[in-house]
Amino acid sequence: MQNTELAKEGDNKIKMIEAIHKSTLRTLLKNIVKDHYAKGEEALTEVLYENLSRLGKPGKIAQLPDGSREYFSPFARLDVA
Repeated sequence: MQNTELAKEGDNKIKMIEAIHKSTLRTLLKNIVKDHYAKGEEALTEVLYENLSRLGKPGKIAQLPDGSREYFSPFARLDVA
Protein backbone atom coordinates (compact mmCIF):
# COMPACT_ATOMS: atom_id res chain seq x y z
CA MET A 1 0.00 0.00 0.00
CA GLN A 2 2.77 2.43 0.90
CA ASN A 3 4.56 1.79 -2.42
CA THR A 4 1.35 2.65 -4.30
CA GLU A 5 1.04 5.93 -2.42
CA LEU A 6 4.69 6.79 -3.12
CA ALA A 7 4.25 5.97 -6.81
CA LYS A 8 1.13 8.15 -6.99
CA GLU A 9 2.94 11.03 -5.25
CA GLY A 10 5.87 10.66 -7.67
CA ASP A 11 3.51 10.70 -10.67
CA ASN A 12 1.85 13.86 -9.37
CA LYS A 13 5.22 15.61 -8.94
CA ILE A 14 6.26 14.62 -12.47
CA LYS A 15 3.00 16.04 -13.84
CA MET A 16 3.55 19.30 -11.96
CA ILE A 17 7.14 19.60 -13.21
CA GLU A 18 5.99 18.90 -16.78
CA ALA A 19 3.41 21.70 -16.41
CA ILE A 20 6.17 24.08 -15.27
CA HIS A 21 8.29 23.13 -18.29
CA LYS A 22 5.35 23.74 -20.65
CA SER A 23 4.69 27.09 -19.00
CA THR A 24 8.36 28.08 -19.34
CA LEU A 25 8.37 27.13 -23.03
CA ARG A 26 5.11 28.98 -23.66
CA THR A 27 6.51 32.12 -22.00
CA LEU A 28 9.75 31.83 -23.98
CA LEU A 29 7.88 31.58 -27.28
CA LYS A 30 5.63 34.54 -26.43
CA ASN A 31 8.69 36.65 -25.57
CA ILE A 32 10.48 35.69 -28.79
CA VAL A 33 7.47 36.61 -30.93
CA LYS A 34 6.88 39.88 -29.06
CA ASP A 35 10.56 40.93 -29.16
CA HIS A 36 10.94 39.88 -32.80
CA TYR A 37 7.91 41.94 -33.80
CA ALA A 38 9.22 44.95 -31.84
CA LYS A 39 12.81 44.80 -33.15
CA GLY A 40 12.12 43.80 -36.74
CA GLU A 41 12.97 40.95 -39.08
CA GLU A 42 16.75 41.50 -39.01
CA ALA A 43 16.88 41.07 -35.24
CA LEU A 44 15.68 37.44 -35.09
CA THR A 45 19.11 36.02 -34.17
CA GLU A 46 19.57 38.67 -31.48
CA VAL A 47 16.08 38.05 -30.07
CA LEU A 48 16.62 34.28 -29.94
CA TYR A 49 19.99 34.69 -28.23
CA GLU A 50 18.63 37.13 -25.63
CA ASN A 51 15.65 34.96 -24.73
CA LEU A 52 17.58 31.69 -24.64
CA SER A 53 20.35 33.24 -22.53
CA ARG A 54 17.73 34.14 -19.91
CA LEU A 55 16.90 30.44 -19.60
CA GLY A 56 20.52 29.67 -18.80
CA LYS A 57 20.35 31.66 -15.59
CA PRO A 58 20.27 29.68 -12.35
CA GLY A 59 16.98 28.06 -11.49
CA LYS A 60 14.43 29.37 -9.09
CA ILE A 61 12.24 28.10 -6.32
CA ALA A 62 8.90 27.21 -7.86
CA GLN A 63 5.60 27.17 -6.00
CA LEU A 64 3.89 23.95 -7.07
CA PRO A 65 0.09 23.69 -7.26
CA ASP A 66 0.00 21.44 -4.18
CA GLY A 67 1.56 24.26 -2.14
CA SER A 68 5.05 22.75 -1.88
CA ARG A 69 8.12 24.60 -3.11
CA GLU A 70 10.89 23.01 -5.16
CA TYR A 71 14.02 24.13 -6.93
CA PHE A 72 13.34 24.32 -10.65
CA SER A 73 15.71 24.76 -13.55
CA PRO A 74 14.51 24.93 -17.16
CA PHE A 75 17.35 22.60 -18.11
CA ALA A 76 16.65 19.99 -15.44
CA ARG A 77 16.51 16.43 -16.70
CA LEU A 78 14.12 13.91 -15.23
CA ASP A 79 15.39 10.37 -15.04
CA VAL A 80 12.42 8.13 -14.42
CA ALA A 81 13.19 4.48 -13.76
